[in-house]
Amino acid sequence: MVSQRRTPRAVCGAQAVAIAAVAGAAACTLTPDHLPRGDDPAVLACVDALDHVRRTVDEAGVGDAGAARVRGFPYLRVDRFLAAVGDDLGDDPADPAFVHWVGRLRDLDRTATAIELANLPAPHRARLRQDLAAIPDLAGADSPARVADACGERLMAHDLDDPAKGERLREAADVPDHYRTAQRILGLYPLSAIPVALGFDQWKRANLKTFAMAPDALPVEGRLVTYAPVAGPPLDPSAVARILEQADANPLGIPEPGGDDLRRLAESFAPLWRVDVTGGHDRIGSPKWRADGVVVVNEDRPTVFFRTGHAVLDGKPLLQLVYLAWFPERPRSGAFDLLGGHLDGLIWRVTLGHDGRPVVYDSIHPCGCYHLFFPVPPTRRKPQPEDADIREEAEVPAPAPALAAGQRMVLRVATRSHYLQGLDTVSAGTGNQVLYELADAAALRSLPVPGGGRRSLYGPDGLVVGSERLERFLLWPMGIASAGAMRQWGTHATAFVGRRHFDDSDLLDRAFER
Repeated sequence: MVSQRRTPRAVCGAQAVAIAAVAGAAACTLTPDHLPRGDDPAVLACVDALDHVRRTVDEAGVGDAGAARVRGFPYLRVDRFLAAVGDDLGDDPADPAFVHWVGRLRDLDRTATAIELANLPAPHRARLRQDLAAIPDLAGADSPARVADACGERLMAHDLDDPAKGERLREAADVPDHYRTAQRILGLYPLSAIPVALGFDQWKRANLKTFAMAPDALPVEGRLVTYAPVAGPPLDPSAVARILEQADANPLGIPEPGGDDLRRLAESFAPLWRVDVTGGHDRIGSPKWRADGVVVVNEDRPTVFFRTGHAVLDGKPLLQLVYLAWFPERPRSGAFDLLGGHLDGLIWRVTLGHDGRPVVYDSIHPCGCYHLFFPVPPTRRKPQPEDADIREEAEVPAPAPALAAGQRMVLRVATRSHYLQGLDTVSAGTGNQVLYELADAAALRSLPVPGGGRRSLYGPDGLVVGSERLERFLLWPMGIASAGAMRQWGTHATAFVGRRHFDDSDLLDRAFER
């Protein structure tokens, strides 16, 4: 069973923050330095090398925010799910479950570091090469990426031989939340949250009533365009269940499909996006950097980006399939439109049960806004503490329809706002469709730049530059950085009133049961 931790251990208690946040109480998040010590020159050289890598990445402003660095273990990163998994582990570095867990943290860092180094501007890359070449005892100094990977492996092996490191690592492997407590204090959050909660209730009354309508009865302002994946027919549940059974044959029992199995799962549950198109702002495309440093969406290349996640339901870790569609913009209706702006999108997530069938769907926009849940019976919502106060609860506009053999989910998407309006099912391959490609969402973290080089869609804070909304000036007391801006996986705070993240490991367990 995966622990259901929500509050990071590394974050100060609420009382301490309330007293000292404005005065700079960030120091209470500091933890002791657990970097390897000893006389092994190769180990010390690797500590020095990874320090150079981190400092160069930070100075260049190309850090990747998708997973948190583990303080004192510069070769590891952690996400919210793996941080919760670590709570249930023992401290023995020789335990197979612990070793597998550390390997997962190592994979997160290996991927993120390779992306960061690929995005380094040429001058920073050249200087890093020189710095690494000057480190004594760093045998085989080659490209920065190869040095970082080799040193990460060496330090991991070194630490796994040290029984004292287990408890230290589990304490350090934490993800701070993406709410700014000091900002909430300055914004008088207990008072300012009241009109925000009332405004959200008004939005729900105005926009969620469409889920009670028949799909054919939904209003159409322009022309309905259906985007469908380039894929074969969906797998039947028994085939999905076999893949999941094989994929969780690891010491942690976490479904980790890869290769062709993962591709088949991604294609099987890829939805149809039925969009009410009134202009180019409603066409699904692929983000790219323009020569002037602006991100635009190429409408000539319909693409939906895919990644996996994990969550716990009824105490069991489940695989999640996550689909992200980008639109060029949410067009502004006027100078004082709080919600409109450059770039927009929609994220659809499928949580699979061990029987190969979806148990819950949920959706947000890439800003973390408009979080909606759609349980598949017999999954049902259960009472939550948030139901009794003004905090945002798990919003369920309607249960999701069950998929019959060969069917896909259809997402009805509104024009301009790109709000999700309704769900339907349809047999795969029916009707007139615009085909879209499925692409690895990791590609968004390192896009080619005209004239040479690479750059992430996301800044080191996880935000997409240029996607800011005017609502940030109104909603800043809620403690979310640049409310309304598009942001990276792992940084989605999804409740303005309360605290909740899209990737909380116990998100579903808190709100649903089967």
